[in-house]
Parts: sequence; C-alpha cells; structure tokens
Amino acid sequence: MSRSLPARDLRCRASASTTPTRPTRSFPIHIDYRSACRSDAQSRLRSTRGPCRCWRGPRAKRRGNRGCCRRGNERAMETDSQEFVEKVAVAFESMGIPRSAGRIVGWLLLSGGPQTVDDLTCGLGLGRASVSMSAKLLETAGLVQRVRVTGDRRLFYQVSDDAWFGVMQRNLASIRDLRDLAREGLHLVDGQSPAARSRLASMELLHTTLFDEMSRVSAKVAREWN
Repeated sequence: MSRSLPARDLRCRASASTTPTRPTRSFPIHIDYRSACRSDAQSRLRSTRGPCRCWRGPRAKRRGNRGCCRRGNERAMETDSQEFVEKVAVAFESMGIPRSAGRIVGWLLLSGGPQTVDDLTCGLGLGRASVSMSAKLLETAGLVQRVRVTGDRRLFYQVSDDAWFGVMQRNLASIRDLRDLAREGLHLVDGQSPAARSRLASMELLHTTLFDEMSRVSAKVAREWN
C-alpha cells in the first residue's frame, strides 16, 4: 500500500520542478582595468630586465609603484652591451674574481652614472644578496667605491677613479713576490741540479725584467695623475 504525501509537500515539489534555474555568468561582473594594466606592465618589465623584485614589498609602496629602479635602466641592455658585460665577467673570473662581480664591473663601466643595488639587480638579473656581496668584494679590492647623490639617501656604486692603477700595483706586487721566490730557489740549488738552476734562472730573469719595466710605467702614471 503506497503512502500518499500531504498536499503541502506536493505543491512545493510542483513549484520546484516548474521554476526555471537562473543561468550562471561565465564572466566576471567587475574588472579592475588599472590592476590588469599594471600587471601587464610588470610582466613586460620582468621579461626584459630579468627577475626584478622592485614591484613587491614595502619599497614598491613607498615609491608608489612608479616603476623599477628610478635611476637608469629604463631599457633592457642591448645585445652588444650584454656581450661586453659577459666578456668582462669572464676576464675577471680568470683572475679569480666571481663572475657576478665581473658583471657588476662591466655594467658600471657602461652606465651613465652611479648605480644602486636595485639598479644592478634589475639590470643584470642577479639576486639582491649576490649583488650586495659582490659589491662589497669589489669595494674591498679597490675596484668599486661608494658615492652619495645629493637628495638621495641610498648608496650608489661606481668604478673607483684609481681602480686600474690599483690593479697594476697589485700585479706588480705579485711579480715582485715571484721574482723573490725565484732568487730564493736559486740559492737552494746552488751547485746542484743544472736543470733546476736553469728553470729558476729563467723564472728570475723574466720576473725581474717585468718588475723593472712595470715599476717605471707605474711611476710615470703616478706622476701624470698627480
């Protein structure tokens, strides 16, 4: 025996079956066009400048999202500039200096003025920590110096005025040390193996000649600069 439903339940079921369902919207009701344009601009900046982080964090809020790195770096590096920076990095790497530090030197050589850590980070696509450590290394080596810009509290970096003279002086000191080692070795093998004495004599002659010539050049450069 089937159980009959109350009249109230029957009316509710009938109304539910006949009421049309409202179609769902397949598009958002409100679009923030300013945010969309800003996101598109950010993506274009990142695609041309590498992993830039200037749009995020409190610094971006303080700048009012005016853009990445206010001074310089308005355009991505040209291909020739990229090749030059990379060649400088390889040359410095051959001298025992990290390639990231060499890239900073190459960038500073081509830049139109002093650069901040943010400028170097965005221009070279390096991490901020890597740029800071490399800049300190270059500053210790005398290749880079910190400068202040009037009206700006940030620190700026540029190639030191006497950077290459300092490089020459350090090379001169290395040549002098090798010359002294060759002379010490000659005293040790005096009257012994002719082959060892010949090798050490060649080493001593070469580095003595280099040291004398570079000393004269260094003195001449120092007089002209002063």
